[in-house]
Amino acid sequence: MFPAELLFGYISAVTILVIMPGVDSLLTITMTKTLNWKAGLLVATGNLIAGVSLTITSALLIAGFLSLNETLNTAIQVASSLYLLRMGWQIFNTEPNMQKGSLSIKKTKIITTSIMSNLSNPKALTFFLFLIPQFVTTSTPIGMLQQALILGFILNVIGFFYLSFLALLSSKIKMSFMQGAYTNKIIGILFVVIAFYLLYLRFI
Repeated sequence: MFPAELLFGYISAVTILVIMPGVDSLLTITMTKTLNWKAGLLVATGNLIAGVSLTITSALLIAGFLSLNETLNTAIQVASSLYLLRMGWQIFNTEPNMQKGSLSIKKTKIITTSIMSNLSNPKALTFFLFLIPQFVTTSTPIGMLQQALILGFILNVIGFFYLSFLALLSSKIKMSFMQGAYTNKIIGILFVVIAFYLLYLRFI
């Protein structure tokens, strides 16, 4: 297995990076405050699905089974950002539930939005590609591919539990401006801002 000090260093680094404010945290808080804590957990689930995909991709890249196609990578990230823009526009133009002042979104759409948000973040794949290789070692009988998959799995588990905790915590915090007649407008604008921010990160 991994040397204890190496594993401790990796978990510490991942934990610090995961809890840093970012798009995933904003999306989790937004959906929790707009709907409920279950919606926040769905965001965490979507983030986990995207993370597993990135784990497999990065592990194959690290092991040399794939070569990174920059054009394809850019196309995926741009398409995902455009999806978020479309989602934001739809939410902006949807009438809120005046009785509850909230927004109704299908579970599958919340998960899909979370996946697209994660995949459109140019820092996500870079995070997997540059952090994990630093902890892949030749001093263990485990192959590079297996090491990368294990490290990616650890990262995804920490990320899932953190976002789940954030959803539960956010559900306890009162933010009345997220529960009024303009809920959809606020959420729609936030989605558009996230989409443009991710495109900005991709092309700066």
